[in-house]
Amino acid sequence: MKNSLLTINYSDNKLSLKFSGEFNLYIISSYEKELLDVDLTKTTELDIDLNEIEFFDTAASIFINNLTNRVTSQNIRVNIICSNRDVLDTLELVKSQKKHAAKIPFIKKKTFLQSI
Repeated sequence: MKNSLLTINYSDNKLSLKFSGEFNLYIISSYEKELLDVDLTKTTELDIDLNEIEFFDTAASIFINNLTNRVTSQNIRVNIICSNRDVLDTLELVKSQKKHAAKIPFIKKKTFLQSI
């Protein structure tokens, strides 16, 4: 596995997260730990820079989607900075699947004993 890096910068109420290298399921937990210490109380804008990503899987996309949703609910504007079409497509795929999944009604099936 190639190196992965998250660089966190904060200035003028703007938080910047710059991801580089591989961004996958195996690195997400360490990124979550790093982001736990970030104070968002005065943040008004978040830049997520994915331009230096060499590998990006769906788990990473779900992580970015959840992070985006969490901070947007706190009235923080999010900017995704990325020129890699594959990364952008993966982000869009997860986003659209999450929206679609939210619209699917939950149907409770009868258990075997209930159907008798």
